[in-house]
Amino acid sequence: MISNLLKTAAFATALTVSSFLTAQAQSTMKLATATINDVQHEWIKVFADELAERAPGAVKTEIYPASQLGAIPRMSEGVLLGTIEAFTTPTSFMSNVDPRFQAFDVPGLFTSPEDVHAALHNPEFRDHLETMFLNKGLRVIGAIYNSPTVLFTMEDAKTLEDVKGLKIRTFASPLQIEPMEQIGAIPCRWPFPK
Repeated sequence: MISNLLKTAAFATALTVSSFLTAQAQSTMKLATATINDVQHEWIKVFADELAERAPGAVKTEIYPASQLGAIPRMSEGVLLGTIEAFTTPTSFMSNVDPRFQAFDVPGLFTSPEDVHAALHNPEFRDHLETMFLNKGLRVIGAIYNSPTVLFTMEDAKTLEDVKGLKIRTFASPLQIEPMEQIGAIPCRWPFPK
């Protein structure tokens, strides 16, 4: 079924990465996301509240939704450079930093939201995820499952044949582009704000 093929349920439709080297030395933590009033934005609000409860007065958090600190590539660079302490984003947008982020774009990696939940709450996997990018100066400080990938069209598309020739917006990840090409769709890598 088309919905099963296109549900790339990359467990982290959003992933928060943090520059672990600089956040410790600063009293203000900038939390950024490209979106507003959605799961990513709500997650950074909850994170800020929990940080304030666990370390009262130690860290001031500033929340910057809606790409207020720049386009997605600039926010990724900001985390790497230490000018932004944390950035919540789909993993596809981090594949330029480390190609291993693409692993979360693999179609069918998880068969259900319950599988994603089990992976996120498996202590061994969680430890691996949180530390696997330390060599890049990044620490994953949170992972959230937003939703499976869903394909919306203006035209009725009940079969893969119906998708052939349609322009489909994708992230710039090869693991999102190539499956669309293979089924005959035209993947379009549009910048996020459009």
